[in-house]
Amino acid sequence: MEATNTKMHASGVNHRSFLFGEFVLDVDRGALLLTGADVPLRPKSFEVLNYLVRHAGLLISKEELLSAIWPHVVVTEDSLTHCLMDIRRVLDDDAHEIVRTVRGRGYLFDLPVAVHERDEGLSIVSRNPAWSVRLLAIAAVLMVVLASAVWLADDRNGRAAVPTAGAQRVAAPTSIAVLPFVDMSEHGDQAYFADGISEEVLNLLAQAPDLLVIARTSSFSFRGQNLDIASIAQQLNVAHVLEGSVRRDGEQIRVTAQLVKASDSTHLWSQTYDHALPESIAVQQEIAAEVAKVLKVKLLGGAAVATTRSTDAAAYEHFLKGKFFYSRRGQGDNKRAFAHFERAIAIDPGLADAWVGLAGSLGLQIFEQEIPWREGLARKRAALEQALLLDPNNAEAHIRMSYVAKKYLEEDRAREHADLAWRYGQNSALVLSIFAGIASSEAELDQAVALQRRAAALDPLGFANRANLATYLYFAGRLDESREQFINAIALNPEMADELNADILMILLLQHNIGEAEDLLEQLPPGNARDQAHAMTYHLRGLPAESAVARLSADASIDSAKRLVDLHAYRMDADKAFYWINVATERSFDTEHIEFNMNHLEELSNSPFLRLLHDDSRWLEWRKSIEVRTAQSLASQELASLD
Repeated sequence: MEATNTKMHASGVNHRSFLFGEFVLDVDRGALLLTGADVPLRPKSFEVLNYLVRHAGLLISKEELLSAIWPHVVVTEDSLTHCLMDIRRVLDDDAHEIVRTVRGRGYLFDLPVAVHERDEGLSIVSRNPAWSVRLLAIAAVLMVVLASAVWLADDRNGRAAVPTAGAQRVAAPTSIAVLPFVDMSEHGDQAYFADGISEEVLNLLAQAPDLLVIARTSSFSFRGQNLDIASIAQQLNVAHVLEGSVRRDGEQIRVTAQLVKASDSTHLWSQTYDHALPESIAVQQEIAAEVAKVLKVKLLGGAAVATTRSTDAAAYEHFLKGKFFYSRRGQGDNKRAFAHFERAIAIDPGLADAWVGLAGSLGLQIFEQEIPWREGLARKRAALEQALLLDPNNAEAHIRMSYVAKKYLEEDRAREHADLAWRYGQNSALVLSIFAGIASSEAELDQAVALQRRAAALDPLGFANRANLATYLYFAGRLDESREQFINAIALNPEMADELNADILMILLLQHNIGEAEDLLEQLPPGNARDQAHAMTYHLRGLPAESAVARLSADASIDSAKRLVDLHAYRMDADKAFYWINVATERSFDTEHIEFNMNHLEELSNSPFLRLLHDDSRWLEWRKSIEVRTAQSLASQELASLD
């Protein structure tokens, strides 16, 4: 693992310190303090502690620490060991619960860390001007740790501070869910207007980094359900709920909004707005801005409120429908989403969010191989350029454009857009989830889990975020947590039960839980997943399953090759596992849609089944080979797309 070479920087800062537990790490004085008194610590031990604290929550390899603390000196590992012993002694960490050792991988500082300094211009600056995916992921995690430690910190057993369903939870005091406003008009024809107000309020509140605002997919999921505020707040784990209603009478519109404290259902604020209803929905956005301003004063003591632009009602309604279908991801939903985004843009070309939605839909079409890679990337870029022209602060547009710029070999521009995505997207579940995916692709699994936890906290009822969290936990080898999250994801979207049950079955097999594995196997439909699980369960029983293996071997897909790799590794047959790794690799590169199929190789790289292969020299050779071939293949496609 390379040294990240990141540093905290703030212009004009006279004093900087990090706070964790009862300790203060005073960087400028080079001192560790406990209740105001200096704690004796050797200089090199202080440097090691400083590095670990600055990277709190991140897995740091032994090689990275040695390189960072002794950059131009050859020292033995004993030097680092003595420093860690010194640190654990002064922190009273005999059980290694603060400075955790992750066997074979490195060290993890496992306490929430807050930064204290006089200047507020804190930022992350890299000493290395070259933009890299890995640096982006680490920078994002570090920022979240400093700004929102309560959401990312694990307890001493590695369990999430963001708990699973059914656990006792304490909501952050500045957390809020905006429920869909209810259409109480006589004819029930103002649903789009009501949704628009809710959506605008949510978007404006989400721009305040000190607020935790639940994503639309979760807060709107309670539409039409006869639940009290306390129950909704408990499910979303928020301290406050905003609800409201819309009633139209001729050309008059009445909007009522009220802020409710979840703990005792008391009304902290309510307001009624009466307006004449014009043909446009400028009134909708005006009311949303007023409500958002009041809520920020109530919850944060006042904050700037972004402005909104007037939007055509029909265009906005198509945008909302497109967003709904894009998020649901059912059969044919992306085509429906794309059509609604196109319709919204045709009506109102100035609707930035519709251009962003169109870019997202194009990305899915590329991933599903429904359109050529080069064509899709060019169209996606054009849509994002239009979105950013209309809304330069759009976090989702920036994170997607960062990806596109990377494909066009525009490294500086990719880094710039990623920085802007982080600046504007700390309350965006989608942006955080994309950063988590970047971290996972670079095998930075602790970072991926931490970022995805935050995304799931912002969107607790969103299926995709829950399933992604389960996957990253699985990659990280945290199998019990992963299984629990897969079960939660199935509850959110039962239509995905077959696919996710196959993932749960893999967890059971890794845990050698043969009884439950065989019970779940009976529920899987015929196919590659069932054949793989069948062969694995038979292996545990000491029985042959050559018919299932033969079916997988006869299938020429990348999926079957990948499953055979896991299977043979599970059978402790390294030679056959590496044979099928090479087959999967060739199949992945033998296609125009290299990035789609690289997801399979990423899964192999992170597969818990293959951990036993990591010490084999062939593993490192394979990893290096796919890095080189990926760079060559993508460069070829990127350059071709510029023609």
